[in-house]
Amino acid sequence: MLYVTAQAIRTLAERLEDARADPAQAYRLLQHAPDRFEFALDEPRAADHVEPPNGRPVLLVAPAVAEGVHGSMLDVTQGPDGLEVGIRLSETEEPTGWVAVPLPA
Repeated sequence: MLYVTAQAIRTLAERLEDARADPAQAYRLLQHAPDRFEFALDEPRAADHVEPPNGRPVLLVAPAVAEGVHGSMLDVTQGPDGLEVGIRLSETEEPTGWVAVPLPA
């Protein structure tokens, strides 16, 4: 299971609003390598884990991605250009385990 903080949900919701995304779309978490992620706008699929479970979805996680980030936390931190969404990996060699996840422009 990927843990998602309330701040991460709020930040993703604000970014969706700023992007004027279609109400049926949310940010899908994509994993390209154990420590390389990105978001893409997409529509929910039947097997997705959806956050929040009630209301407008802001985050979609496919089962294969959920397995790859099991025990990790999607959170927000202050970056050089403002709030930054990222994942605190549960199994990492890095001191902080923080991996920033870029949002689509």
